[in-house]
Amino acid sequence: MDNNVVAIAPLRFWNKDVPVPGKPGDFTNEAWVEWVKKGSNGATTSEKIARLSKPGKNGQVDAVWEVIRPAYEAWLRGQEEPTSGTPLSQWAMVGREQVEYLKHELHFRSVEDVANATDSDLERMGMGARALRDKARAYVTAKQGEAVIAEAMAGKDAQIASLSRQLSELSDTVKELTANLPKRKQPRDVATEAA
Repeated sequence: MDNNVVAIAPLRFWNKDVPVPGKPGDFTNEAWVEWVKKGSNGATTSEKIARLSKPGKNGQVDAVWEVIRPAYEAWLRGQEEPTSGTPLSQWAMVGREQVEYLKHELHFRSVEDVANATDSDLERMGMGARALRDKARAYVTAKQGEAVIAEAMAGKDAQIASLSRQLSELSDTVKELTANLPKRKQPRDVATEAA
């Protein structure tokens, strides 16, 4: 589905005291992250935050850092990692046990993660994985469709409100104009008078 997102999940952050080169006995504190490829067999990578967050020669920041940064910032604030997309626990297609398996074994945290699962991820997920990915893709597509409809409805609501204001202004103008007109005599009802 979204091929531009690096499919990784940060597992943990920690601070580590490391010796300062050339200064025996001096230490500096460095932040580290351990991350895993979503859907992988659990092989992890540990890196210094300073290395990940440093812009490259072209001035661009590492794509891995773009995924890790929100979780790192939440960790610094003492908060839980934000979930990008619909949390698995909010998706009716999976039960609690399956949510736990997807989160802890495959590191999928959202329906969008399942929708973006690769074929090799599906092999690790086991039976029914392809059908689950298809359901996740359908859910994400429907959700995007709902967003388009909601945006269109908001536009229609704004248009209706504008037209209502215009109608009210026109009604007020007609009342003002008719109030300033001289009063006309009522025509006589000939049929009533003849009776």
